[in-house]
Amino acid sequence: MSYYVQDSESLAKEIMVRQENREQIEKRINDWVISEWGIPNFTSIISDVLPLQSDVPYGALCRQVATARIEEVSFSMVCKLLGLKSLDLTYNEDAFSTSNRDKVHLLKLPVIIGHSKSGQPIVKYQKIVDFPQTGKLLNRISIDGNGTNLPKYHRSLRIQTFGNDIPSEYDIGPVFKRYLSEATNMPDYVYEDVDGIRIKKSSADDYDLSKSNPPADWYYPLYLLAFATGRMVLFETYENPEGLVCDIKEHFCHAMDMIRDAIGIYPLVAEIAPLKLPMMYINQALIERNDWQQELVLPSKKQGKIVDLFQDLADQAISLRKNN
Repeated sequence: MSYYVQDSESLAKEIMVRQENREQIEKRINDWVISEWGIPNFTSIISDVLPLQSDVPYGALCRQVATARIEEVSFSMVCKLLGLKSLDLTYNEDAFSTSNRDKVHLLKLPVIIGHSKSGQPIVKYQKIVDFPQTGKLLNRISIDGNGTNLPKYHRSLRIQTFGNDIPSEYDIGPVFKRYLSEATNMPDYVYEDVDGIRIKKSSADDYDLSKSNPPADWYYPLYLLAFATGRMVLFETYENPEGLVCDIKEHFCHAMDMIRDAIGIYPLVAEIAPLKLPMMYINQALIERNDWQQELVLPSKKQGKIVDLFQDLADQAISLRKNN
């Protein structure tokens, strides 16, 4: 059985059923989490930390830093098409690594500056700052030395691209801290922020809980449970052999099976296109043109595979040219 919800019709039905049964689902979640992690009133934490509207389901794209690349554009348009409110869940306290292409291209931007006569994008790399040492927290990477860190820089790109239609953005880091601070069954180790660098520390060592985050294998089931009640749908894929996601895919599969066994259902995860290089492009035309959303052709019918809708809109966004 697939871990993903593949088509828009199935997704709409699942959201409706889960919203109708939310109280029962939340009780099963809370009972399981208190027994396994010792966290009380678990489902209220997301509501406390993330001010989500109660009358509309959300589509969520979870990346360390929200930016204005093609993936983000396609995500926001698919959410509109499916009647979801788009939401970027970020993790700005994650650590930089040159082995992660996603993080590398947050600092070395692949920007589409034009198109060839055959329509192929002309891409120029714009390095906005030198790479920091491995382990540097993303929100501690300064771009200009005057208060603009990496997330703030990319937020400005998003504002230029989306204007008033910009997707909501919330950092999920405080949620993970709440999980860690309220749990009685602690992980074997944590990652502590020491002068802006992520340091691994054993739970037997002294560490500052307010500056610490749990490891992925501990928090991943808790993270995915946020998408089980019908309030949020995770837009994601772990089917990208180029993305070095083998470890995180293992966490994903294991967590999904744990959740199904414990509460009887999988979290809602809509499959999207893999995060390969073209999805990381930033098209200068989208920044310079205020009318780009009107130029993208939405399908007349929203039925079909979500990943195909996602890819179609991404291809259009890549092909969009500047005004002459």
